[in-house]
Amino acid sequence: MTLRQTRYGSPRLTIQHTSESEMGQIYIPFLNWLLFISIIAVVLLFKSSSNLAGAYGLAVTVTMFCDTLLVGFLAYSYWKWKTWKLILFIVPFVVIDLVLLSSNLLKFFIGGWMPVVVALIVFTLMMIWKRGRGELQTKLQSDTLPLDMFIQHVDDSVNKVTGTAVFLTGTPNVVPHALLHNLKHNKILHERNVLVTVDVQDIPYVSKDDRFLVEQLELDFFRIKLNYGFKEQPNLPIELEAVFDAYHIEFNLMEISFFVSRERIISKQNKLLDKWREQIFSSMHKNTSPISDFYQIPSNRVVEIGSQIEI
Repeated sequence: MTLRQTRYGSPRLTIQHTSESEMGQIYIPFLNWLLFISIIAVVLLFKSSSNLAGAYGLAVTVTMFCDTLLVGFLAYSYWKWKTWKLILFIVPFVVIDLVLLSSNLLKFFIGGWMPVVVALIVFTLMMIWKRGRGELQTKLQSDTLPLDMFIQHVDDSVNKVTGTAVFLTGTPNVVPHALLHNLKHNKILHERNVLVTVDVQDIPYVSKDDRFLVEQLELDFFRIKLNYGFKEQPNLPIELEAVFDAYHIEFNLMEISFFVSRERIISKQNKLLDKWREQIFSSMHKNTSPISDFYQIPSNRVVEIGSQIEI
């Protein structure tokens, strides 16, 4: 089971990979239950299969048309087909699909509206998430500080406490926001600070020899990259114990704090439409599955440091 946040399309979702060799063969429990509930709702709404004919016909022909366009894009961009070859093999299918689609458009008001409405809702949510994530990442990146520069400017005046602080980050070359906020508000820095980045690769399993890559920096800062296959379930405490043993550092889970950033989105848009979009994104972001569950971190060792981000 893997908890993954897609690059553009959706928040983190629990994904179960059902194949040992194909990364794209997946089962998503949340979407499966959503599909089940949606099917029941459609059956209750249309009451008979004959009433569903319009919805089914329009959905199928639109899907066929989109598939043809995607194959054409694939052939032109990746297979490097010549223009004449595209015209010869793709255009005839486009013409056929357009004829079928135009005939099914007559069924729009007798059930064909349903797949169109569903598609628009899903597309709108995906675009809101894509735009919101892009603006959030841009805002976060603008407030970052290079890690090497930060280490160079840490002096003896900073209060240090015993123990280890682990920061989950996707950008190991900059200072995590949780570390900056902890130093800014609590005025402390742990004696050992570990920045952990997890990379899920396109292979089912990663060998133990390739599991982690460690870079030891000054002032007891560590950068750790953990590599997992898509069939593996990350367990951060176990991997940290292996890293500590390799560097002859005593491992005591009760002396390790796992810091996780938690952003609260605040809309600064004045337009009603933009504000509505930001509120939806904020709700989606707030209800995203916590990353600490995915890494199997004990709940009593997790410290969430929140910050307010205006986008």
